[in-house]
Amino acid sequence: MRNVLALGTVLVLFSAAAPAGAGEGPPGELKVGFGQSDITPPVGAMMTGAGIPVSVRTDDPLFARTLVVQSGDRTMAVVGVDLVKIRLDLADAAIAEASERTGIDRDAVMICPSHNHSSPFVPMGGPNNKDYLSALPGLIADSIEQAHKALQPARMFLGRSLVYEGHHNRRVVSKADGMALNTWLN
Repeated sequence: MRNVLALGTVLVLFSAAAPAGAGEGPPGELKVGFGQSDITPPVGAMMTGAGIPVSVRTDDPLFARTLVVQSGDRTMAVVGVDLVKIRLDLADAAIAEASERTGIDRDAVMICPSHNHSSPFVPMGGPNNKDYLSALPGLIADSIEQAHKALQPARMFLGRSLVYEGHHNRRVVSKADGMALNTWLN
C-alpha cells in the first residue's frame, strides 16, 4: 500500500512540477516505461557489514530498477537500487550518463537506495571495490535507458482503501504533544 501511495504521489508531483525533459508526446498523454539492470558485485567484493566481509557467492542478484514517466514535454526517472547507500559522485555520474543517453533532464532523475545490508561496501575512501564502483554508474544508466526506450502509452488510476490488518507502525503518537514515540526504545 505504501508503495502504491508513493508511486501515486510521485506521478501527481511529476505532473505538477517536473522539469522539462526529453518528452515527445502531446500535452496530457502519459507514457510509462520500466527497466532493470543487474548491479550484483562479483564474488570477492567487499560487502557491507562488521569487519567488511567478502562476498563468497550470490544468493539473490542485486538490481537497479527504473520507472520512467513521460507526460507531454516532461520526463522523469525514478531508480531504486539494491544498495545500502549510493555516494553523491556515483549518483551524479549515473545521472549524467543517463541524461546524455536519453535526454532526460538531470534534475528529473532520482536514485533511491533500498538500504540493503547485503550489498557491496560503498565507502568514500580507504579500501573499496574500485572496479565495481567504476562500473556502477553505467549499470544504473543502462536501467534508465532501458526504461526510456520502453515508454508506452499508459493510464493512471488512483484509489484508496482502509487496511485493518497486516501493517504495524512501531511508533505511537502521544496525545499530550502529538510527537511520535519509539515504543521499542524504553
